[in-house]
Amino acid sequence: MSVSGGPRVKARKPAARTGAEPEAAAKPVRRRRPGAEVRQLILQAARRLFAERGYPRTSTRSIAESAGVTEVLLFRHFQSKADLFREAVAEPLEDLIHAFNARNAATPGMAEAKGHSYVLELFKLLSSERGLVLALIADRTFGSAQDEENLPGMPTYFADSAAYLRKSYQAAGLEPTLPPELGARIAFATVVAGALFQDWMFKDIADPEHLKQAIADYVLYGLFGKPPQGG
Repeated sequence: MSVSGGPRVKARKPAARTGAEPEAAAKPVRRRRPGAEVRQLILQAARRLFAERGYPRTSTRSIAESAGVTEVLLFRHFQSKADLFREAVAEPLEDLIHAFNARNAATPGMAEAKGHSYVLELFKLLSSERGLVLALIADRTFGSAQDEENLPGMPTYFADSAAYLRKSYQAAGLEPTLPPELGARIAFATVVAGALFQDWMFKDIADPEHLKQAIADYVLYGLFGKPPQGG
């Protein structure tokens, strides 16, 4: 008898499984991505966000979210935001410039004509990588590398360019209009400025093709004191 005086109710035993009933759906197994794949995803996301937002406004959390990883995992691959920036932006840009310089150094031709083609191709390269160049400039001005050399290979690039200019002057029997070390850097800075500011400063007066031709002529006038021959 129950405490209340009513009939005792027997507890029902759970029904035995017959094997015909469907089992609970198995949880999906998450694929563990290789470290190299994760690292590449982080670098791609960082390169895109640094180019869009600049260094100061890009957080490691936003990079991790864009890459589909945790911020903890990001820091397992990169010690700091500055390290990530160098590997995502500075090193690829430096590699592009060095490869470009090596490719052009192996191209035969007269100094003036070769220099004209060099400026045209450099303008094209920097225009296509404007996002990376702007991110690098913003970092140099406002970000992590104000007191550091964020393109450590550039002095070598400028030294090679100055040596090439010096040989070109000697081959043409010309006196340098500027010290080659200074001329190489001014020429590079002129092309960078034109490539970065073409939409802002030149859009209403020159299309990109005419602009790069004008910059090439201007640089060659400055370096050799005469218009390019056979460019």
